[in-house]
Amino acid sequence: MLTAPYPFRCADPNTFLLLGLSRVHNRTRMHFSDLALSKRLERAEGHACLQYAEARRRLFPHSGAEWIECAGAYAVFDGIDSPITQTFGLGIFEELSTASLDVIERFFLDRGAPVFHEVFEIGLC
Repeated sequence: MLTAPYPFRCADPNTFLLLGLSRVHNRTRMHFSDLALSKRLERAEGHACLQYAEARRRLFPHSGAEWIECAGAYAVFDGIDSPITQTFGLGIFEELSTASLDVIERFFLDRGAPVFHEVFEIGLC
């Protein structure tokens, strides 16, 4: 049987589609993620997006692209309509406080952007 690190559940509860493979395999158990993996994934995505914002700022200084770190989360601004204008790691690395949320939300609002928090559900456990 072929294996892959990223199985996803299909319509049939006993069938899983393994990413990177073209075949569907029957399996009886699956483990999606845990907090450690969630933190790694969230930090990787956030780091990639803040690197993008930094590169954009270097190439287009008037773009206004920038980022901050607050309460363990990255808040990235790459333009009002950019899909990476959001928070990464919110609530998964440090406990949130009203003050930290105010700082993060003010970061976006001061730039005319809507506040968009993408949250991992496992981080809420």
